[in-house]
Amino acid sequence: LDEPRERVVDPSVDATKIMLASVDADIAAENFSAAAGSIERAIQISPSDSWAWHKLAKLRFAQGQHAEAKAIARRSNSLSGAGGDVQIANLLLIARIERLNGNATAAKQAQAQADRISAEKIELRETK
Repeated sequence: LDEPRERVVDPSVDATKIMLASVDADIAAENFSAAAGSIERAIQISPSDSWAWHKLAKLRFAQGQHAEAKAIARRSNSLSGAGGDVQIANLLLIARIERLNGNATAAKQAQAQADRISAEKIELRETK
């Protein structure tokens, strides 16, 4: 008889999720030092966590550091685990930054790419 296999869980993933749980609230409350501390610890634990890098991009955006936010969002998308929701979130952030910078063409390109990925996700979900 086949015995059920235990699910192997990477404890760093759970720790990272816990650390990142309050980041959005900290950013909204402009408690940037608390948000930065949580994000930095999450990145130290799991440097390839694309969501942690996305949260750092959101923090830099909220701090008005738009060029750095865009670079970090691109880095987040380049990580091996990036895809789906995090990639869409990064592209939407990049589109917002480009609009604020007056670069309508780049904003439209980022928005279109986010829309395309979102549509692909919906299509995949419907075919299952």
